[in-house]
Amino acid sequence: MKAGKVATIRLRPEDCMSVVDILERAKVNTTGMTFAAAVATAVGIAMATLRDNGVLPTRQGFEYTELMDQFVERPKVRSIKLPQQFSEIAVEGLSMTGARVTNANNSAPVSTELRQAQIRLNELEIKKTHASDSWSDADEEEYQKLTEIVFSAQ
Repeated sequence: MKAGKVATIRLRPEDCMSVVDILERAKVNTTGMTFAAAVATAVGIAMATLRDNGVLPTRQGFEYTELMDQFVERPKVRSIKLPQQFSEIAVEGLSMTGARVTNANNSAPVSTELRQAQIRLNELEIKKTHASDSWSDADEEEYQKLTEIVFSAQ
């Protein structure tokens, strides 16, 4: 696991363009780089520049825990609609993962494939939220496929 924090953010368009400007100014090769990696690199360059110019203090690191303790961790939780026929054991299992589980009262019986897709989609959502540094292109492809299966059935 890498040191630091994972932050999922939305940038304004002008800030997106500034990310590109910073990388171009620093002559960073962006070939094959994801935008998330570009943002992380640009923020690192901007912070280093601010520290070098005395705008930000240069810290030794022992203050890290104290400084980070002021921020609340709020995991993103996805609500999944499950058919009434879904077993209580599976519902309890999903609830333990942090998902909010609700029953779709008017739904017809659901295939095993759809139930498995719902469960796997929930697992991937948790991974995307809590372990985004290990999120791969294969995970994204599976996530998109499962999203199509689950939400086209509703």
